[in-house]
Order: sequence, then structure tokens, then C-alpha cells
Amino acid sequence: MKIATKDKILISTLKLIDEKPFPQVSTKEIAELTGISEGAIFRHYKTKEILLQKLCEEFLNLTTTLDLTNLESEEEFKVKLVHFFQFLQKTENQIYKLMLYVAMYRKEQFKVFNDIFNVNVYKKIETVVKQGTHNWGYNKKINIKLHVRLLMYSIYFFTIQQQVFGADKIEKFNMNDVINTAVDNFLHGIKT
Repeated sequence: MKIATKDKILISTLKLIDEKPFPQVSTKEIAELTGISEGAIFRHYKTKEILLQKLCEEFLNLTTTLDLTNLESEEEFKVKLVHFFQFLQKTENQIYKLMLYVAMYRKEQFKVFNDIFNVNVYKKIETVVKQGTHNWGYNKKINIKLHVRLLMYSIYFFTIQQQVFGADKIEKFNMNDVINTAVDNFLHGIKT
């Protein structure tokens, strides 16, 4: 299957982001790695900022695919959460580096991402937990929002520490074990 030039540009940019921060990546480097002229980049993406925006949109499309509809059991809820986080683990380190850059230096853009994530991921989990207070014995007095954020952030930051900051070179963890433990702890925490 032939990859479109627009997509090749995105892939090349992500590869370069793995080597250095986005602001230091030049369009000349992107063009060389893609095998096109620098001007060809601007035929597809008018500015480097638009290229960044497209990368961020792709990240959001990739990371907000959580489907929690029609759950019939707590076990099914657990399985879907584990599969969602395992899917995210398969994304490239460059995606996490890109999001760290946006979080640190593009506060307004990060706020938009957080709002989208809130609707497409956090709220879905919160809704299931609220329903679980009736169906699966979850504690009605817990702070659901806090528990969901702790689950999400623990896995994200563990991933960033291991895969982006290189902590896996010092102390490597099996990420499937990390995900299963985090989800188990989450489910246990919302019952007590």
C-alpha cells in the first residue's frame, strides 16, 4: 500500500521529534527524511504550525478510541480498560514527546486537548463507574473524577518515565503488568 506524501511528512516529523524537540526540527530536515523538496511540505501544510496541529489531531484520534458502550459486567469493563491502555502502549514514543511539548509550551492548545480527552475518555469511564454503583457495588461516596484521573495519569506518567525519559534502562517494567495492576487497583479503590 502506497503511503500518501502528506502522511510521509507526518511520519518523518515524528521520527525527527524522537531525536530533538519539535521547535528544533526544521522543514529542511523533514523534507530530506521524506525524500521531497522543502517546498513540497508547504503544498501539503502551509506552515510548520499547521503541521504541528495535524500531528496533534492524529494523536487525539488515536488516543480517544475508548468504547465503553453495552458493558454487561465489571469483568468486561476491566478488559476494555486494559485493552485501551495496551493499545496506547503500542503508539510510538514520539507521540508522548509531542504531547509533552504541547503540555509544556502550548498551554491553550493543551487545554483544548484536555477538553476533548475529558469528553471522549474520562467522562466515559466516569459514566460506567456511576452505573457501577448500582450494578457492581461501587462505593457511592467516592470521588469518581479523582479516581479516574489517578488511573489515567498513573499509566501515562509511568509510560512517559519508562519510554520517553529512559527509566526502562535503569529499571524496566513489563507494561502489561503495569496496566493490569493499575486497572486492578482502580477497580478495588472504587469499591472501598
